[in-house]
Amino acid sequence: MPELEQWARNAAIPSAEEIASLRRVIDRCEALVADLPDDERREVGEAVGVLRRARAQLDTSVPVRFRGAIGQASPRLFPNLERERRADDDDL
Repeated sequence: MPELEQWARNAAIPSAEEIASLRRVIDRCEALVADLPDDERREVGEAVGVLRRARAQLDTSVPVRFRGAIGQASPRLFPNLERERRADDDDL
């Protein structure tokens, strides 16, 4: 296997800052879930289980030639504002 260029290696490996930032996000999410009432926490756990099972089935249900061919749209913090902006642009 050919040796990676240094720039490619640096771009592929997340920095310590990125890892720490992601760990803080995960910790905050886990704290939020822990603070939920039992019934809501159970619902969140069930929803996570459904997502994990569905994701696990993708490996067996999506042909290899299609993997990576379709990407997910970039997440939007305010999707309604984005839709309204597009609608305004279409009106022009």
